[in-house]
Amino acid sequence: MDPSPSSPETERGHCVRQQRVLADLGDRALESDGLDDLFRDVTRTVAETLDADSCKLLELSSDESRFRLRAGVGWDDGHVGNATVPADHDSQAGYTLAASEPVIVEDLRTEDRFEGPELLREHDIVSGISVVIGTKAKPWGVLGAHATTVGAFTDGDLLFLRGVANVLASAIERDRAERRRNVERTLKEGIVETSPIGITIVGIDGEMRFANDRAEEIFGRSKEQIDELRFDDPEWDEIGVDGEPLEREELPFPRIVDAEEPLYDQVSGVLRSDGERIWISVNGAPLYDARGELDGVVFAIEDVTERFHRDRELERYETAVETAQDGIYVLDDERRFELVNDSFAELTGFSREELRGREATDVFGKDFDAVEAEIRAATDDDRSPMFEETIQAGTDEFRTIESRFTILTGEDGREKRVGVARDVTERNRLEEQLRAERDLKNEILATSPVGITLLDADGMNVYANDRAEELFGRPLEEVQDYVHGDDRWNLVDEDGEPLSGEELPFSTVRETGEPVYDEVLGIDQPDGTRVWLSAHCAPLTDADGEFDGAVYALRDITERRRLESELEEMFGRITDAFYALDEDWRFTHVNGRAEELIDFTGEGLVGEHIWETFEWAADSKLRKEYEQAMETQGSTSFEFYYPEPLETWFEINAYPSETGLSVYFHDVTERKEMETELREREQVLRDAKERLEAATEAGTVGTWEWNLPEDEFVTGPAFAKTFGVDPADAREGISAERLLSSVYEADREHVRAKIKNAVDSCGEYEAEYRVWDADEELRWVIARGHVECDEEGNPQTFPGALTDITERKQAELEAEQQRTQLETLFDVLPVGVIVADADGAILRANDTAREIWGGDVFDDESVAEYEKYDAVWADSGDPVEPGEWTISKVVRGDAVVDPDIYEITSFDGSQRIIMEHGMPVRDEQGDVTRAVVVLTDITERREYQRRLEESNERLEQFAYAASHDLQEPLRMVSSYLQLLESRYADELDDDAVEFIDYAVDGAERMKEMIDGLLEYSRVDTGGEPLEPLALEDVFADACRDLEVRIEEANAEIRAESLPRVEGDGNQLRQVFQNLISNAIEYSDGESTRVDISAERAGDEWVIAVEDEGIGIDPDDAERVFGLFERLHAVDDHAGSGIGLALCERIVERHDGEIWVESEPGEGSTFYFTLPAADE
Repeated sequence: MDPSPSSPETERGHCVRQQRVLADLGDRALESDGLDDLFRDVTRTVAETLDADSCKLLELSSDESRFRLRAGVGWDDGHVGNATVPADHDSQAGYTLAASEPVIVEDLRTEDRFEGPELLREHDIVSGISVVIGTKAKPWGVLGAHATTVGAFTDGDLLFLRGVANVLASAIERDRAERRRNVERTLKEGIVETSPIGITIVGIDGEMRFANDRAEEIFGRSKEQIDELRFDDPEWDEIGVDGEPLEREELPFPRIVDAEEPLYDQVSGVLRSDGERIWISVNGAPLYDARGELDGVVFAIEDVTERFHRDRELERYETAVETAQDGIYVLDDERRFELVNDSFAELTGFSREELRGREATDVFGKDFDAVEAEIRAATDDDRSPMFEETIQAGTDEFRTIESRFTILTGEDGREKRVGVARDVTERNRLEEQLRAERDLKNEILATSPVGITLLDADGMNVYANDRAEELFGRPLEEVQDYVHGDDRWNLVDEDGEPLSGEELPFSTVRETGEPVYDEVLGIDQPDGTRVWLSAHCAPLTDADGEFDGAVYALRDITERRRLESELEEMFGRITDAFYALDEDWRFTHVNGRAEELIDFTGEGLVGEHIWETFEWAADSKLRKEYEQAMETQGSTSFEFYYPEPLETWFEINAYPSETGLSVYFHDVTERKEMETELREREQVLRDAKERLEAATEAGTVGTWEWNLPEDEFVTGPAFAKTFGVDPADAREGISAERLLSSVYEADREHVRAKIKNAVDSCGEYEAEYRVWDADEELRWVIARGHVECDEEGNPQTFPGALTDITERKQAELEAEQQRTQLETLFDVLPVGVIVADADGAILRANDTAREIWGGDVFDDESVAEYEKYDAVWADSGDPVEPGEWTISKVVRGDAVVDPDIYEITSFDGSQRIIMEHGMPVRDEQGDVTRAVVVLTDITERREYQRRLEESNERLEQFAYAASHDLQEPLRMVSSYLQLLESRYADELDDDAVEFIDYAVDGAERMKEMIDGLLEYSRVDTGGEPLEPLALEDVFADACRDLEVRIEEANAEIRAESLPRVEGDGNQLRQVFQNLISNAIEYSDGESTRVDISAERAGDEWVIAVEDEGIGIDPDDAERVFGLFERLHAVDDHAGSGIGLALCERIVERHDGEIWVESEPGEGSTFYFTLPAADE
């Protein structure tokens, strides 16, 4: 367009024209059926009216980031409906929207407020005007006109464009309103027709005007039939919840019309056309016409028949619910509490009034949705899953409750949740205590250096800890197949005599009910190894006090037996003290051991008068026994206590002769003290408590109602099943005696007495007893109820509830058994046991621990208080700090498997050496809750080892000195005999030569024996350190040493592949030499063959040397390893009798064993074990 000057008349004419156009657009907007047509007309008319090159109608996007060209003229094809313009300040439209004011652009090329968008530049637009459509708060878009010339638009044009924008805004708003009305109308019609609620409209005259399909279903009548009935027609027969007919003014329609206010949830009963009574919930509201006058009433009607009957049923059972020990609750379809009993209210800390209408999550927490989802997913139709929650029942009180609920769905789809909850706070505490004690017991069993086994009442092994498996050499699975007296144990007593099952500790305990202590038994492991055990055995009883099995505590005394045997063998007859008295009662001989024991002055006893030396014995049992022995010339044996300063018990054996008395005696003080200790411990066991109290969950709730005059006992199915009664019969009613017959006979009179007392007093009833259920299982139950009487005091009804408490009773029994086993272990274990909490406070210590430490001293509250215990490390002598004690390490979470060994000064002043193991007890989160430490007094064991080492050292010194000192005289004897034979050969007859040969041969054999003894004594001191080596190389060296002997005997020595072992090569070569030499020496005279093989056995190798020689009698299988032992004369087979003894000594130095299996004439196989070398 081209701007040109104009006169005032022209401008007025232009303005009038714009006003007419604006009015016409307003009319068209009112008549238009659609916005798109209106938009096209408006943009065309604006362009024509303003003589503009183009007109645009821009619609703002929902995110207000861009405009879309909704309608327009003067634009290229394809732009309308598709082209977009940014809504930011850089465009004219965006600037207009932000400014909320009309905008005139004289020249877009010089415009500095914004830049023209691409759309305008493409069409050579220079000037333009634009206005916002809609309000500032809710803009719809922008209307604009543009020209290709500068200054093409006036302020009048801007006013015109603004008026057009207002017309469009009104049209757009009317369209929006119409759309909303259409949506609401469609929604309303859809709701009415599809609603699960019946909808009816009753006119002001009381006639039915409308009923939807759901109303027809509810009333059982068609719309035509409903329309024929007034609201108060007798055919409805409308009654209230109490069953009484409703008066006219009580009906919903008059109540709403009279009050002109809505009515909510009025429940009443009406008749369907078929005569069925249904219950409906009515909500209603008044309807008004256009003048605001009351025109009728609209009703929303819900069929609540099922809910009504269920509510009535709930009310009937409310009395039984209130007597239940457990909390009972009902949730409506919105998970709000609808019904609760007092027990449930008490659990939650709310009152019943406060709970009603409250959401379930307020009590059960936010996880209730997840719990309900789990219940819906459950496939078990009989019982829904149980869930557990911790709830706050007060300001500072928290309770753990256990709950189970069932979801019930009505025909209308509404759901209710009926649940039972019980307080399990105490039960969980007891279960945690039980678990902790069980874990504690298991840790004691696991860490104990003593073998623990449990036998049932029939003597079958049911449990063995790791240490017991080691002692038996058998895993638990195999041990469980053994009875206590199984022949496979090969049981013997301490003298090596076979034991029958009736002679075993278990049989004694089962027969007497009393514990057995320190019974020495020998058993064979599967590989034939004999293990010696010191056995303690104590009885276990069931809940009725009947014998239920036994627990064994087994201590390995094999090493002690070996040490005792070696000491006995080494000291021989000099083990006992000995003295001799003449007929005048004077000492004629006293050996060193006797002087050690009874010469308290140290001045010697020989020549002294016994009754003057020991004045206190002049009138004692000692003198009476000695005098009687001399008088009768009969030996005597007795035990006698020497008072101060000796304070020692002796076992005395006296042998009389005509010239005096020979007395052998030894110290039995330790044995007497042990006997006293055992008697005291036995008394403690008799007095010990055997059961602890625990609890577990209660069972299912059942209810009953007993009509006393008619003796009609009605119960629910859970109750009936508990008493073994058909639920159908119980529902109809049975006699009380029928139920009482299922009560356990021993409890029956007690129950009858409880019932009689409640009936006579019209009072409360509570009884706990046992009952046989339908599966003939004995169950524990608790019954609670009360008797209701009429005004004259006659008992009428007896409602109540029953709870199955079998699991709780079983938990109590298990807890008692766990406590009994724990107490029994504490008492019967011959080692000390100490238990501390996570802070190091000592909780428990058994008698053995107190004996070791010299008193009841374990009162520490923390690790810091351990400094009172006086001890040093046994290996270094350094003081033990509080944090270095085994129990301190265990409290920190460390398991002490490799024992700590301390030298302690106990609180009674005695010095002891103790060994400690320890293990932490952890809770479910892995935190340490208890520390268990096992103490073993190894003082005596260390003393045995020390004495044996000293004795071995003296023996080695003696053997070395003796062999060395004897070598020279023997060489001299042999040399002079040979010199005598050579110089005087001509003068000696044949007998003399033969005698000299005998003497020389004897001297040579004596030399061989001395050499062997020297080698035997130096096995431990002269050996090299044990190190990994190839046994094949050692065997090859031995064969090279014997090469000449092997060739002379035409012997064949064969060996399989031999392993690597830990050993001393020189000593093992000696073993091979001796065994191969013996095989050659004792061959049967024909060709000799020796086979060497190896077989892996755990962490060691078993080496076998097999020959085909003359064999050995099995009775001599142990004797052949004795020092200087020979089975054949020297003339038959040469040898010193030291070779096999030396082999045994070398193998023992390697922590191995050696033995022989043989039969005469069948050859021999010598076996020995060596430690395997690490791969």
